[in-house]
Amino acid sequence: MLAGKKIIFFGNSLFTILNFRHELLLEFLRENSVFIVCPYDSVLVARYNDRLNHENLTVRYVPLSRVSRDLWSNLKSFYMTCKLIRSLDPDLMLCYTVK
Repeated sequence: MLAGKKIIFFGNSLFTILNFRHELLLEFLRENSVFIVCPYDSVLVARYNDRLNHENLTVRYVPLSRVSRDLWSNLKSFYMTCKLIRSLDPDLMLCYTVK
């Protein structure tokens, strides 16, 4: 049913996606192209880099700030996120955040 599709996992942290949706990621990765889209965090990238390479997961980073209230910064983040999603042209997108 979903074989050969492009799937985006969009989240507010690489940590939450890899630790709470890992099994789902691997299941989709068996027959699909899977992309993780999240904000860049140098500590998490260093920690999970080997795991990402080993499992052939592709990560794309978007400029999201957790504390910004600046309108222009938020508009830029929105624009860059939309541009990235358009360039990937996904068939399915799963947005995930821990509440």
